[in-house]
Amino acid sequence: MEQILKLAGERFIHFSSQDFFNTGTFTRPDLSVEDKQDVELAQLLLAAAEEVGNQQLERAMRLLENCQWISSNVGTPVQRAVFYFSEALRERINDEKGSSNTKQGHIDTCVTRNVDALIAMHRGLPFCQVLHFTAVQTILENINSATRIHLIDYSILSGLHWAAFMQAISTQKRDQNSYLKITAIETDKNKAEKIGNVLKSFASYLNLSFSYNLLFLSDIKDLKQDDLGIGPEETVAFLFPAMLKSLISKPACLKNLMDITQKIQASIIVVTEVEANLNSPSFFTRFIDTLFYFGALFDSLDESIAGDDRNRMVIEAGTYRNAIHNIVATEGYQRLSRSVTMNVCRAFFTRFGMQELELSTASLYQAPLIVNQFPSGKSCTLDISTKCLLVGWKGTPLFSISA
Repeated sequence: MEQILKLAGERFIHFSSQDFFNTGTFTRPDLSVEDKQDVELAQLLLAAAEEVGNQQLERAMRLLENCQWISSNVGTPVQRAVFYFSEALRERINDEKGSSNTKQGHIDTCVTRNVDALIAMHRGLPFCQVLHFTAVQTILENINSATRIHLIDYSILSGLHWAAFMQAISTQKRDQNSYLKITAIETDKNKAEKIGNVLKSFASYLNLSFSYNLLFLSDIKDLKQDDLGIGPEETVAFLFPAMLKSLISKPACLKNLMDITQKIQASIIVVTEVEANLNSPSFFTRFIDTLFYFGALFDSLDESIAGDDRNRMVIEAGTYRNAIHNIVATEGYQRLSRSVTMNVCRAFFTRFGMQELELSTASLYQAPLIVNQFPSGKSCTLDISTKCLLVGWKGTPLFSISA
């Protein structure tokens, strides 16, 4: 898909949006008819986005009508991506005209509220398992022989990564006072409770002393250190999935979380983040960066999860759609998703006196072995950046994990 988008970009540069319908037939003998149509569709989307950036809203709407006619939420990866991006552009236009009636959130299909879809992502996408395994392995190696373990998870997602952690420590010799506690900081109480029940059942099966603490917070600035319930002699580890992405737009919340984290003096903090700068102040630059990033995500789903799998639709129409709409259709305080690259994350944690650790040899050795277990694994790319692991799709960086 990246090749399709690059070709569309080249054509977009050569032909202005005003001349779009006079560019002639796209001829590339090395591309299929479907690929050529996808190039033209992506070029049409870029032309519409440029018009939105230039405040030529009526012309943009006319271009988007053509996008809507050709794109589909069940077509090729390009058609599906264009479907959601053109929808977001229309929402932005309607909002600027003062006629928007689209509700942000799309709660009914949001994947973070659907445990089945979360499990499908974990099982189907190679980079999900690489991130989860690396996080678990890194924490395991840093808690060593601790007997009272307290894991604090900023977003528990499917919880499958903790099931793997529980299985690993259940095979180790620990004294009769040993226990594992997981605290989940969540905004979706029902999903987190369901996952907690699953983890409790699994702990019982493993004969593991286990407790699950759910912190339901509508705003992270309300979090207090005492809420985490840190017990005496507990070894604490934090997992922060996409923490910066969701809190950069809320500096008071971010500062509160980091202040608490510093005071606790955890044994290890593992951070996973989106590895892309989707926070440019320039709308058109941000649009292009977001299109290429999500293009890789749509392509990964296409290769990893069957087209008739309901969970794929839930993922795309839930999480992907929500993120695209928030990045493309909103500005100011409403734009909550503000992804930055690992270099920015590294500088941020350094300000709080935190030092980045080397990921273990075992983690880095296992990562490609995990990827190779998947039919689509050949498309998942792994790279080292200083001390962190970058996980991508066909060369496009998607996520970073560091400690």
